[in-house]
Amino acid sequence: MNNEIYLKQIINAIGNGTKDTDNVEGDITLNDFISRKKIMSVIISEVDEEGNLYGYFNNGYKGMINYEDFLTEFAYKYRTKYIGKKYSVIAKSYSSKDRVVFLSKKEADTIIRKKVQDTIKASLEKKKQPIMDAYVKGYNAQKKIIKVDILGTGVIAEMRFDEWSFAYVDDIIESIKGTMKKPIKIRILRYINNWISCSRKRVYKNPWTDIEEKLPIGTEVTVKCIHKFTSYFFGEIIENGRADIIATCTYPKSFRLPIIKGLKYSGTINNIDQEKEAIVIKIKNVVDADLSKNHLKINMDRI
Repeated sequence: MNNEIYLKQIINAIGNGTKDTDNVEGDITLNDFISRKKIMSVIISEVDEEGNLYGYFNNGYKGMINYEDFLTEFAYKYRTKYIGKKYSVIAKSYSSKDRVVFLSKKEADTIIRKKVQDTIKASLEKKKQPIMDAYVKGYNAQKKIIKVDILGTGVIAEMRFDEWSFAYVDDIIESIKGTMKKPIKIRILRYINNWISCSRKRVYKNPWTDIEEKLPIGTEVTVKCIHKFTSYFFGEIIENGRADIIATCTYPKSFRLPIIKGLKYSGTINNIDQEKEAIVIKIKNVVDADLSKNHLKINMDRI
């Protein structure tokens, strides 16, 4: 059952002094609810001058989170931005006279983090690597480490740069930054003394396991240049459903058309080394339809 609905049912039952007939657990009092430390959700609808946050329920009861439980000194200055946001909380106590339930976000966060950690440990003990949503919180370019927040609960896991993608990433920092406002899927790899390691790429099947079957030597493909070197470039295969495969693209000295990042080229698979996860494509032509003389001149100027 949705936690928010569950909370409203509990509050309604207490406020009206009636049996909570909609709840499968039967008669429940607020004291029972508090003693079991049930996680609930509340939507903040009001913030007072002291920084206390409130969420109102449909029977007139009001949930209150004390500012000391929730806001830092810095966050207090911007307290109104929390209005409309949903947070996980537990009920600590209540006042029937004032029709107020006193809530704690801090304690709910602690309970949730422990549940997440226990779930991860239990799965790994069964030799299963759980897949979870996570949010990128930051990275260390020098150590080549990414930090992610599992389920947005404050449980932090670390990921090496080389666990980000099977494919070559031209600018991994930009790739990481591009995901920082939305969840990503990760696979938990290890849990050692509260240190958790994870992988983004291992959520998916390794594209190299069936490469020789899917893209045999001689296959015609289209690639997009993603990084140029002196006599070759890295190309992303954009056909055959293999965008996760990055190939080394070679071309003869007689090739007169420009090699420019972002342009598409046609070519033939010339060599595959599945063990080393390497594929070589021999480039034949440019396939961009608008490669007119003017377009060619503009791109040549960019080289």
